Amino acid sequence: MHQFANDLAEILATSITEYDIDQHWASTGPKAISLVKEPFFRDYAAAHGGRLPYIDPSPNVRWSWGESQPDSILDDAIKSKTLFMDWFNRNVLPRDKDHHKCSSAILLHTDSTGSFGRRNIYRDPPRVPFGWSLSKMSIFSEAPDSAYPLGEVPYVSDITNYEESLPVTVDIMVARGCDGLISRLAQDLVESGILKVPKAGGNLTGASILF
Repeated sequence: MHQFANDLAEILATSITEYDIDQHWASTGPKAISLVKEPFFRDYAAAHGGRLPYIDPSPNVRWSWGESQPDSILDDAIKSKTLFMDWFNRNVLPRDKDHHKCSSAILLHTDSTGSFGRRNIYRDPPRVPFGWSLSKMSIFSEAPDSAYPLGEVPYVSDITNYEESLPVTVDIMVARGCDGLISRLAQDLVESGILKVPKAGGNLTGASILF
């Protein structure tokens, strides 16, 4: 890997800089308002006569809620997140004592079941993402999560008046720090014929996207 990095740097006439994403996230990640919003607003106002920028509704509703809360709520949220993370990584998906295995287990959970979601119907405006769902396991535990395509189910579209396909996928999680296991497992499953590599398009075989 080091040789590849050196060769690549030589071809691009650049240099190599070691980057610790964990350290970077710990120092800059949690405080989006003070590190992202406030500097952006200052720079925008300076460049545009004191005007405020337009903000997409989704981050705007989150920022507005965050600014209305006391500073202490951030520490409380970090404590709650850490409590779940420690419990999950100790009781649900701990690392295996054998470093060759890395993860003590593989956790599967539902991703897409072939249900149909309309894009031609107005939805409710964005809200602060309170609550809990399976999709948040990886976010709170910091354990890797990826989706594998299993197949597709047919349905008759009232837009195209034709039989179309909807994807069926499964989410796979392994222990924190075992990210490479997910991609290696996917390669093994493809070689064994259990998984197929999907093509870009309207279905797994790469059909045109018409709606």
